[in-house]
Amino acid sequence: MNTAHHSPALQALRAATRQRHAALDATLPIAAEDAGKAEYAPYVAAMWGWLSGFEQHLWQQDWPATIDATARDGKRCWLEADLQAAGLDPADLPRWQSTLPLDTVAHRYGVAYVIEGAQLGGSVLARRLESRLAPWPMRWLRGYGDATGANWRAFLEHLQRDVSTPLQIEAAAHGACLAFDTLSSWFAARGIA
Repeated sequence: MNTAHHSPALQALRAATRQRHAALDATLPIAAEDAGKAEYAPYVAAMWGWLSGFEQHLWQQDWPATIDATARDGKRCWLEADLQAAGLDPADLPRWQSTLPLDTVAHRYGVAYVIEGAQLGGSVLARRLESRLAPWPMRWLRGYGDATGANWRAFLEHLQRDVSTPLQIEAAAHGACLAFDTLSSWFAARGIA
């Protein structure tokens, strides 16, 4: 059994974000059974607008070398590939001005938990939507591809090791909650949730 899946930090993050996650999932048109291109393009545009404002700054902070922050940075580029396939220019889209706390490693882990966790949900959506979105690349939903599970497990191992004190766990949960809250607000303002 992998203890990283049962670490106090992960349990706290799951508990703190459970309702936020469920509420967001319940309102996303892209998660509907009949979702297709009409739902995917605005979803990708809104996700890019939210993520592009802070992703590079997040991953350029001080991280353990073994987390390979450089490889985790660049999800905004995946979104840009999807935007281009939809005929949208990122330069024409609004960008959120981030207010997320990235000053401590614990806060960064909380924010990254939301982004890295989205890769798991994305892979589920990719399988379900593949035939309806073809020939779009679905680059965002495909995420790390076959390495998605391994990358998630590696992230959880780092989380367990690097976020272990009660104050660190509280800060990580705060960062994750703020990430969900700002993403939900951003989506709602764009009619996506």
